[in-house]
Amino acid sequence: PLEALLSDRSILKVGAGVDEDMLELYRWNQSLDAKGRFDIGGVGSNSKRSRVGLQKLVRAIVGVELPKSKKTAMSDWSKIPLSSKQLVYASRDAWAGAAVMENLGRFHRDEMHVDLISSLIQENEREMSDVDDRARRRKNARMKTKKIIADTKELASFLDGDKHSKFDRQSRLQDIMPKEVKEEMDRLQVILDETAPDGLLFFDPKDLGLDFSFVEKGR
Repeated sequence: PLEALLSDRSILKVGAGVDEDMLELYRWNQSLDAKGRFDIGGVGSNSKRSRVGLQKLVRAIVGVELPKSKKTAMSDWSKIPLSSKQLVYASRDAWAGAAVMENLGRFHRDEMHVDLISSLIQENEREMSDVDDRARRRKNARMKTKKIIADTKELASFLDGDKHSKFDRQSRLQDIMPKEVKEEMDRLQVILDETAPDGLLFFDPKDLGLDFSFVEKGR
């Protein structure tokens, strides 16, 4: 059954941003608790916080151009049945992650063997309940921070009009912000720091003999 497959750590669940995908599944049904999640966005990334998208991974590693329709991606995926375009989009994404991993494992067995990746993941992988809790706390903190800044900007505009430059306006916000609001902002920042997304497993493309120069050029 699906529950057994998802909970088996020895079977990698591969994708770019796979935690976000598995989180949506977990929130729909908490028995679908995915383990063994490998975010391939760290392959070819220039840092542990910057993810390479699936389309670029497929181009660099599989040698295939992967069509990605923004309109389809942003469409209503809760509507049943899914449209033919949505089914094709989802099928391509599912194939793409597997194809990238298959090529990496075939040509770079020492660095990208499934057993090696599984062992690396298990060292730091969070339970989906923890991923869910952190995501909710982070979203709540960001919303509160955004509201405080918006309210303070509105007050600054009322007091000063548009006489300050952008840099001066930022300083002005700090000046007019009450002490208790500053303390709340500090508390929210602590939450944002604590719930920052975990770093990716980073694999330097040079070590794998991969050309990601087009990523840097934004092509």
